[in-house]
Amino acid sequence: MAANEKRLSQFVARWAHLLKAHGESPATRHAAQGELLPRYRAPVYRYLRDLVQDDTTAEELYQEFAIRFVRGDFGHADAPRGRFRDYLQSALFHFAKEHAVSARGGFRPLAGEVVLTAGGSDSDQDRRFLHHWRSELLNRTWAALEEASKAHGDRFHEVLRMKSDDPSRASTIIAAELTRRHGGEHTAGEVRQTLHRAREKFAELLRAEVAASLPTNDAAQVEAELTELGLLVYCPPTV
Repeated sequence: MAANEKRLSQFVARWAHLLKAHGESPATRHAAQGELLPRYRAPVYRYLRDLVQDDTTAEELYQEFAIRFVRGDFGHADAPRGRFRDYLQSALFHFAKEHAVSARGGFRPLAGEVVLTAGGSDSDQDRRFLHHWRSELLNRTWAALEEASKAHGDRFHEVLRMKSDDPSRASTIIAAELTRRHGGEHTAGEVRQTLHRAREKFAELLRAEVAASLPTNDAAQVEAELTELGLLVYCPPTV
């Protein structure tokens, strides 16, 4: 099995991990929870922060969400029904709304008042969640590219990051910077070739990250998800 196919296969199994997180075996459940909770902490916390507009309250809500996740309160998730992000967003919104109601009734005091964003429409909340989800996918892809570059001893991550940080930076300038950092002789042609290969690798890793939240590895559905998230620009068409 090719490396990219193996990675994709592993990521598609993410839904199975979600279900295992609420399984009967404590060992299986804790192992799955240990992987899922850290993976989705950033978008979960940031979305809660948007909903309640208070750092401390958002942190408290995240901690309780994590506890309830471990306890199995969200074990009704069903992989064939759709995307993990849809399930997660719905669970989070209703979780925060529940606390907004209970806080007003004095049921459970928190550090700050739980107030869903004033005047925010469902579409506003959707955009906020998608923004955090999209950012997390990109951050994870950059991290995966850096890890792959270290493992293979290439300069994909370094060169693509330099170009991404300053899109106007010419290949000759990047080549000169590589020479300054690492010695040797680096050419503009070498940089252009590295950039091309780095973008292909980034696209491969991003597709794999997106596939992690889908109940299928069907290429058309991955493509549709990339389009909806506004990430297709990072993925040139495959030939």
